[in-house]
Amino acid sequence: MFKVKGIVTHYRPHIDETCAIWLLRKLGEKEFHGIREAKVQFADAGDRTPNGRPWQEWHDQGYILIGIGGGRFDEHANQKSARKKEHCATSLVAKALGIDDDPVFKPIIEAVVENDLRGSGSLLDLGAISNMLHAHCDDAEQVMRWVTFGLEAIYQRQVQYWTTTKTEYERSAQVEEIKWSGGRKFNIVTLQSDDEQVLRYARSKHGANAGIVIQKKSTGHVQIHTSPYHGLFLYDVAKLLRIEEQKAGGKEPLRVLDPRVLASEGTLQEIPEWFFHVGMQKLMNGSLTAKNVPPTKMPLSWIQNLIRIGINPGRFESSRQKECEAGKCTAQAKGCPWYTWQLKRCSEVRNTRKAS
Repeated sequence: MFKVKGIVTHYRPHIDETCAIWLLRKLGEKEFHGIREAKVQFADAGDRTPNGRPWQEWHDQGYILIGIGGGRFDEHANQKSARKKEHCATSLVAKALGIDDDPVFKPIIEAVVENDLRGSGSLLDLGAISNMLHAHCDDAEQVMRWVTFGLEAIYQRQVQYWTTTKTEYERSAQVEEIKWSGGRKFNIVTLQSDDEQVLRYARSKHGANAGIVIQKKSTGHVQIHTSPYHGLFLYDVAKLLRIEEQKAGGKEPLRVLDPRVLASEGTLQEIPEWFFHVGMQKLMNGSLTAKNVPPTKMPLSWIQNLIRIGINPGRFESSRQKECEAGKCTAQAKGCPWYTWQLKRCSEVRNTRKAS
């Protein structure tokens, strides 16, 4: 059995080398006995080993070289071989461990490859933070422990996503296809669940690729999220929910009727139940960071119906659909139950009538 005496990588290891070592320690004990307890040694980057001996000699003596030395887990080009295309140390380790296509690990591996090969990432990206920590901390192992803690958190989230969340979605998801004029369509998914990732699952290709997800928690709080890929806007939905929330709470006459206020960002003092995040086009009735918000008084079925109405600009009150489509507003003459909602489409019909 191969016995690991130590791990060798370059000074100030990047997220790539740190992730590769994390994977080996987590899953490689069977093939690389002792890897979990093996200490990390540091050397210069490049295809040379610390003393110039071939990497195979280091390997035979129990040392695993990561990202250096021209060996098994070094993707860089050297005098004897070309660069291993679209690979980094992490992806080479993942392939050796047989997890390169594992859905739990694959997003982590792909993110590290992208970071290592193309330098992608933001200021708050784990890879960027790793580099910044090395710049301000001389203890490389301490930095690696911190980064590994972050990788482990991502891993645990992935495990939950593919086990508990997947099961919860399959148990509770109600999928409804919404069709618009012009043949456009998208899915609305409704879930009654406390799972923190089920919204994400519903929006993914593994779920329903949902344009809108409605999640009701056991506390009665409701979250409404949109997918950024469907180009959906919740301004009219915000108006509807805030008007109907006032009615459900017995606040009549209604305290807030101005359509600009009803569609505004944030929380309205008179209607504390709903927070509108304009940038992300989501409506939140409480959240993990706002636990004291009162739950909505509206039943879930009514919220679903309001969303169907608010999201479809071509939908009008059923008894006068044709008149509205023709640009004729009959609200003043006949009375219209939708009039107080002041939907954008209704305002456009009234303005068209005035202009003519």
